[in-house]
Amino acid sequence: MAARGDRASDFAALLCAVAYGEAFLARFTFIYPGIETMLILARFYAGTFALQEALYGLEDGDEQAFENGIAVYL
Repeated sequence: MAARGDRASDFAALLCAVAYGEAFLARFTFIYPGIETMLILARFYAGTFALQEALYGLEDGDEQAFENGIAVYL
């Protein structure tokens, strides 16, 4: 999902990673100017990951992916 020019996608993936998350990204505030603003978008992206998984499940007929993704919303 990460793409050149959209660093918020990269940060969103780190937010969701078990080993990283908010505490890890908080360390970047000293070396990455403006990260606080970018984290707002990253949190939004991270909030869509489950919905993206559910949509993938619907489109590809993967019932388990759909159930895993939609469970967050039920």
